[in-house]
Amino acid sequence: MRNIIWIIIDGVRNYPCPDDPEKLGKPLLIDEIAKEGVEFSNVVASATSTLMSVSSMMLSIPAYYLARNLSDFRIDKSYFESFFSILEQHDYSSYSVTISYEMRRDSWNHILRPVEERFWPKGAKRMVHWNNEPLNPIAFNLLEEGMKEPFFLYMHYNGRRDGVVADRVAALLERLKEKGLYDDSILVIGSDHGLPDPQRIDIFKWLKERGLYYNRHDLIMTDDSIMVPLVIKYPGCPAGKKIEPAVSTIDIAPTLLDIIGIPFGSGEEYGKSFRGESLLPLINDVNVKHYLKRKFRTDTRYIAQHDRIISTRGSDFKYVYFRDVPMEDKEQFFDLEKDPLEQNNLIGTDDPHYLEKIAEYKSEYEWMENDAIKFQKEYLVRKLGRNISRLGFNTTDKQVKVLFFGTCHESFLGIAYDSIINYWQNAIVDYIVEPFNKPIKLDVKFRTMITFDRERFDHRRKQFLNYIEEYDYVIVPVTDYLSDLDQSKSISTEGKMQFIQPQKPISISLVNEFKRVFKMARKIRSKKVLYIDYNMNVYKRPKLMFASRYLAKMLARRDIYYSKPSQLYQDVKRFITKSPD
Repeated sequence: MRNIIWIIIDGVRNYPCPDDPEKLGKPLLIDEIAKEGVEFSNVVASATSTLMSVSSMMLSIPAYYLARNLSDFRIDKSYFESFFSILEQHDYSSYSVTISYEMRRDSWNHILRPVEERFWPKGAKRMVHWNNEPLNPIAFNLLEEGMKEPFFLYMHYNGRRDGVVADRVAALLERLKEKGLYDDSILVIGSDHGLPDPQRIDIFKWLKERGLYYNRHDLIMTDDSIMVPLVIKYPGCPAGKKIEPAVSTIDIAPTLLDIIGIPFGSGEEYGKSFRGESLLPLINDVNVKHYLKRKFRTDTRYIAQHDRIISTRGSDFKYVYFRDVPMEDKEQFFDLEKDPLEQNNLIGTDDPHYLEKIAEYKSEYEWMENDAIKFQKEYLVRKLGRNISRLGFNTTDKQVKVLFFGTCHESFLGIAYDSIINYWQNAIVDYIVEPFNKPIKLDVKFRTMITFDRERFDHRRKQFLNYIEEYDYVIVPVTDYLSDLDQSKSISTEGKMQFIQPQKPISISLVNEFKRVFKMARKIRSKKVLYIDYNMNVYKRPKLMFASRYLAKMLARRDIYYSKPSQLYQDVKRFITKSPD
């Protein structure tokens, strides 16, 4: 097995920009390495921000599949395979050296494995975003001690605010040569995303005109922002070759596995969850027509967040949809061969050729969107079943009677129904809910559907309870339904609302709001009352929901407390003052 060295220079574009004062054009160093390797001229990033982009690269999955919201971003090993974990199963040693403190957190251990702190230079702090200064000393320390081979070394430099970043990368490569590790290794060098080019767009003016935060570079979908440089060098590669068809950053991991001979894909032991493809056939001029037909999606946000802009780019054309960012034109379509600077929006054209292409790209976008929604819903369905099982409620062949009781948005209700039917396949599910100020329309079929008004219900409680039959389980949704109602009116949910956005923290005020619903649920004759939240977590007692969620959050932040003990004090204080009685 060959060593793999993967270098990211954060935020540099895929073309040189000699007049850019921030020096964010493609470094000349990449052109020099391209003489020894294979250069890809049209590489589409999966996201316009670092964490979304890097995670999608390492998991070989478009970023929009990985979470509904940033607050939901928890890589579940049972659904996603990471490049480095596959390598480790083949006896690779993994080392990640990165400027980003988020990538050094415990929650990233399934995506990249951070280098042990004993290799860090003095003064380097774990929960601090580094400049590039500590990176080479750490890599040099690793090289001096001797990295166990075969190894995977991931280096993530910041291309911004460092005019000598290329010199730093060159110094690392020189040290690898001195150690005899350069020629026989596989080298990847590129970026995670580009950045808006001031020669093409006044980003601050653009953002100000739309009332947006002043430094949201990740809301720009022009090619200077979504296209990245990429060179792959490996022993025996066709040195100096340039690949023109568009490819994606999610193709890098499959390509590397193909080069080192680890089988992956749907019928293999590894990489079953990958959505990227190996580029090795393209490098070898095999099935080029297939690669020319591919289209790639770039997202500014996860699938249930605000500020969503989506780009679908192929080798010659690009379709952009501004889902909820104020724009004169909600849709854009560009002929990149004739209009590389994306100045002529063809959406209003009557040219039959372009109309056919627009329909083709819009259809691809809609398929991607629907597939991602389906993926997230299936994930939540499996998650709820798994969480119910963990509490000791097993599936059974006998018919189970379930009552869904409470207040929630219809998107949440539909997913919960599918989860119950998936877990208890013979379940009979009834539905008693306090509606919003509009009828609830569902694609699922409850045996019984009843809506109630909470105020009137209080006066007719006994009559109501006598009417309700006995159930095996009563399931109560606990979400901030008033927030859900606001979301249903929001421009960020254009079209049918598929997922509610993150609910507010379950606090004493929210628990008090639900007290009457909780009390009613306990009065219903049943074997057990279960409570579920927005993320399909299951609780036996509503008053413990706040504590459970908050303590889980604190557990996930334990690496922060290690570096910042004062933060532990603040979080404990916040828990004590907000915890419900």
